[in-house]
Amino acid sequence: MRLLLTEHATSIRSTMLNDLRPRTKVSLALDAWSSPNHLAFLAMMAYYINTSWEYKEILLAFEPLEGCHSGKNLAAVVMNVLKEYELEE
Repeated sequence: MRLLLTEHATSIRSTMLNDLRPRTKVSLALDAWSSPNHLAFLAMMAYYINTSWEYKEILLAFEPLEGCHSGKNLAAVVMNVLKEYELEE
């Protein structure tokens, strides 16, 4: 089951931004919080208009956070996600 879930997630991740036009502006929303059992997470949402002029909202990442939650550490997580989706420009 774990292998099937991983394969499915990889498949979705590789195609979910296919309708993004080159040089399209993408807005990001970030939210970080800690659970009651002291686990920290960062969620990243992307918002854009696709090639069919439809408004899209996509969860890019839901990342566990480790160490100090400084701006530097949060920026590193954000940059890794942006690089993964080739959105760093």
